[in-house]
Amino acid sequence: LACPTEANDFKNGSITRTSKPRFEGGYQDDETALYMIPNDGDGGVIYGTYPAIKIKDGDHFKALAGCVYDYEDCDVIIQLNYINDDGDMVLLDEWDEEYDGDYTEVNVDLSELAGDKVQLVLLVHNNGDSEDDKVFWMVPRISR
Repeated sequence: LACPTEANDFKNGSITRTSKPRFEGGYQDDETALYMIPNDGDGGVIYGTYPAIKIKDGDHFKALAGCVYDYEDCDVIIQLNYINDDGDMVLLDEWDEEYDGDYTEVNVDLSELAGDKVQLVLLVHNNGDSEDDKVFWMVPRISR
């Protein structure tokens, strides 16, 4: 997919950026966030791959993630993965997200990858269909 896509696409998937994300529960922030919608159908997924970066001891990947406000049928699995030297995608952690008024504070210690050059991957699974599966990743970053 092009990044960003032009509109919400619950059939083919889409990704957009906003400076005014609105979380489930109604809270609106003023930090930058990515909105991701996986494609429809069983096994629907969307992911974004970052450029390769050399991980240092003590690095953490941090973000807030959850369903976007007013998308009440949102039900997804979100993942943080990385691509290793062999080109394989490796799971670091995953979280179940549904529209329940709460969101996930992502904080993954990357120290096990210290010295490796990897590509981090944000991934969203649709849990069977993509109806209302609009997810935010707010300020995804590596903290050193």
